[in-house]
This record gives sequence, C-alpha cells and structure tokens, in this order.
Amino acid sequence: MLQFVATSEFFDLALLQAERLATLDTADLVEDMGEMVEEQTRDRFDTKEGPDGQPWVDWTPAYAAWRAGRGDGKLILGGDLLDSIHMSATDSEATIGSELIYAGYHQNPSARSRRRGAKARPYLGISLDDRSAIESRVGEFLMEAMVP
Repeated sequence: MLQFVATSEFFDLALLQAERLATLDTADLVEDMGEMVEEQTRDRFDTKEGPDGQPWVDWTPAYAAWRAGRGDGKLILGGDLLDSIHMSATDSEATIGSELIYAGYHQNPSARSRRRGAKARPYLGISLDDRSAIESRVGEFLMEAMVP
C-alpha cells in the first residue's frame, strides 16, 4: 500500500509558506510584468502583427504610393508612436500605452476614420506567447518566495 503521512513538520512548513505568500511585496513583480508587456508591445512594430497574431492590414495602393520613401513600415512614419510607448506601474498594476492623440486611432479607429478607409492595426494587448512569458515570470517569483 502506498501512503503519504503528513506530519506536524509538513503542516508547519505549509503554514510558513502561506504566511510568506500573504506578506509578499509584489511591486517588483508588477513592474517586471509591465516592462515585459511594454517590450512585447514594441516588438509588434517589427513583426507587424496584433496581439491576436493577425498581420496588420496592408495600406491602400494610394496610401502606399504616398508613403513610398517616407517611412520604413506600418505605424512608423517618423517613429513617434513607437517612441511614445511607455509603462507606468504602481504596487498593484502596470499600464502600458501612449499619450499621443492619434495612438487610439491605430488601435481602434473611430467610425469617422473607418469611413475614410482607416483600418485597425492593434499593437496593445497580450498574445498567448506574451501570456506564457508572464505566467512563467510569476511562477519564478512564487518559487523564489517559497524557498526558506
């Protein structure tokens, strides 16, 4: 017969670990995760894919002709949008975004912009790969916290 006997030492260790978890300072973890998401967001300007893995929509032929020689890629005419991506963190949350007025139009064009032909090219969000990386970091953090 296979048995597991839980001794008082086992319970003492479990209680100690639970106390550690209850008093964890997660501010550094939140900042780490925010930095990860900021980097993942910036990477989308290279991959030209949204968080859902879908490629950004191509330009219209007229816009492509106008853009010829003016920039090296979608959403990167002068680099202002990419340069404006930033992260701020508190003890409990991280915010990633841009304060540029037009940043939201690229993520989710207004009805007026869509009537004029604008297409969404989402860059903010968390992909499945991003989520895996974040979950891995959280796991590492918790394992480090559990070591006596």
